[in-house]
Amino acid sequence: MFKKANVQNFTFYVSFVTNKPLLLNQLHSSIIYCLMLLTLRKVIKWSVSVEIYE
Repeated sequence: MFKKANVQNFTFYVSFVTNKPLLLNQLHSSIIYCLMLLTLRKVIKWSVSVEIYE
């Protein structure tokens, strides 16, 4: 369920970015978005595990 939501958000973001004329800008934004998602997931997992162990 969580993965499906992420895919939907990503698809929406890609279609949003595609409206921009510059392909380079589009690619750059997509990479930043992916990195942000990964970082956010790591932070969430880390904070959850901290809560469990405390």
